[in-house]
Amino acid sequence: MRTIKANDEIIADTIPLIPASAPLTLQDQITAYLTDMMTAAYSPFYEGLRFEMSNYAETLDGKTVTATFFWTMYHLNNGLDVSYEIGLEEQGNFSLQATVQQTEFMLQDCRRKSK
Repeated sequence: MRTIKANDEIIADTIPLIPASAPLTLQDQITAYLTDMMTAAYSPFYEGLRFEMSNYAETLDGKTVTATFFWTMYHLNNGLDVSYEIGLEEQGNFSLQATVQQTEFMLQDCRRKSK
């Protein structure tokens, strides 16, 4: 099970797991999930959506991996507040944390990669 938190509030309590045999890192999986989720949520309201992850860090505690990172959503201004800003790029910033319970297979795979 995976949990995504924003400012200590859970915003998603389960994320579909991608098999450990897939060549994606946890960071890649989180990026893909958040991009899909936020595109679906915000595309009715904003154009020119794009996303960026920064300051990514992982910690491993037994079978639990915690990833902490900044997530930035960029979009084009729709001019509803100030008409001369139509089309200018704006951003929304999020400080997020994802926690993953790994299976033994995933842990063995991580140990092999770290050698």
